[in-house]
Amino acid sequence: EHQKPILMLWNLRVHPDYRRKKIGKRMLEFIENYGKSINSYLVFLGCDKDNDSAREFYTNIGYGEDYAFYKWLG
Repeated sequence: EHQKPILMLWNLRVHPDYRRKKIGKRMLEFIENYGKSINSYLVFLGCDKDNDSAREFYTNIGYGEDYAFYKWLG
């Protein structure tokens, strides 16, 4: 049986001149709608731990925060 897909995003950015205009929220809504259309059950969104404004934004639009592990291979 196939598992449902997970959407994984990293380095999602809006140019500083266009921030606070709901562009980031609209991008994530588009991604979430796409995920639903392919029967995905999760959006995994990577964010630098010291990017407080982005973390606050993601929390405000309903994203939970947890820990992730990684390993550089090069």
